[in-house]
Amino acid sequence: MQDILCAKVSTKNGFYKNHSPVDLVNIYSSPLYVYNEEIIIERVKRMKSLIKSKNFKPYYSVKANNNSYILRTIHKLGMGFETVSLEEVKYLIKLGISVDKIISTPNNIGYEELRSLINLGVDLTLDSLDQLQMAVNIDNKRKFKIRINSGIGLGHSNKVVTGGKNTKFGFDETELLELLNTDFLTEKIDGLMHHMGSLFLDEDGYIKGARKLLEYAKLFNNIKTVDFGGGFGVSYNLRDSQNDLNIANLSYELTKLVDEYKFYDCEIRIEPGRYIVAESCILLGKITSKKVSNSKIYVGCDIGFNQMPRTALYGSYHDLEFYSKNMKSRTRQRVNIVGNICESGDYIATDREFYELFPDDIIGVLTCGAYGYSMSSNYNMRFRPAEIMILEDGSVRLIRRREELDDFINLMEF
Repeated sequence: MQDILCAKVSTKNGFYKNHSPVDLVNIYSSPLYVYNEEIIIERVKRMKSLIKSKNFKPYYSVKANNNSYILRTIHKLGMGFETVSLEEVKYLIKLGISVDKIISTPNNIGYEELRSLINLGVDLTLDSLDQLQMAVNIDNKRKFKIRINSGIGLGHSNKVVTGGKNTKFGFDETELLELLNTDFLTEKIDGLMHHMGSLFLDEDGYIKGARKLLEYAKLFNNIKTVDFGGGFGVSYNLRDSQNDLNIANLSYELTKLVDEYKFYDCEIRIEPGRYIVAESCILLGKITSKKVSNSKIYVGCDIGFNQMPRTALYGSYHDLEFYSKNMKSRTRQRVNIVGNICESGDYIATDREFYELFPDDIIGVLTCGAYGYSMSSNYNMRFRPAEIMILEDGSVRLIRRREELDDFINLMEF
């Protein structure tokens, strides 16, 4: 039986079912994204019942993870999709998902992209007054929704806080008042949404923002949709005081809020992405090297920030596991775990204590299902890993093959 350093969703509670992480790496190579289907299904069901209203509809935020198998699984469970680009919309349509299941909230797009979205019949939420005017010029017969900056921002990094005074998103109060003074444009609005940021673990701020959005909705005459956005957090670090988001309390408060404002005939929306997929995935890799430099220990592995960019981009923390038969017989060391990309910012963990690590030990980076593969790249000409899904019945399915050199060359002209 393998020893686990810090278990969250792995062998101690059946994440890998009857499979060994070591065996999976031997079969599918390393690095390797490993997903658990049961976790995704459970999270979708939880989100679908969040608000007790006959007109409640949750939409999965595609940017969090766009693997086609995952999207089809979510679709089968009856959830819609929130998109931010024309390419995401076309991709969903290619997968057989009908346009009436897709909403789109782009920002700063040009005329041609906006016209294409309108021609496809996508339910559009627009980000600014000039984007709304452009859309009305393209089609003055249809209704649109607008994104409000409610003045409240949430998020784990200032790079993902999308509400408040320092963000490019949404109608602020001044622009909203300008819109309300323009009767022609106001009549084109049938819905409001906001998104305050990503990864909140305290529901109070979300409830406060939702209340403010409903107050804005009262200023309009023909509101058919109110969208509270996403940002539902998961706990990446089990060793500090973070707690999981209290979904039961959030459900109660949001339901009470909708009842209070009597928006019974309105479609009420949310847009979770991270919450659905983050904890469904562990990224496996191999320890490749070890060195001491200026009295610091650097443990190298084959997971670079091209394959999982969150730590380099946001300074994010991820819990780690290590898989070896003799792990706990080793001494403990304070180390930096780094990748194989030619950048000083290419790290997975800094100044953290683990059992001593050696080449060929297997590392598991937890909570990688959201903004891991979807933000990956070919930087340093390193190729993206394979993705596999551990299905409900315990079998393993390859859901995206590992990239190869020919994939890269075929995009070039010689």
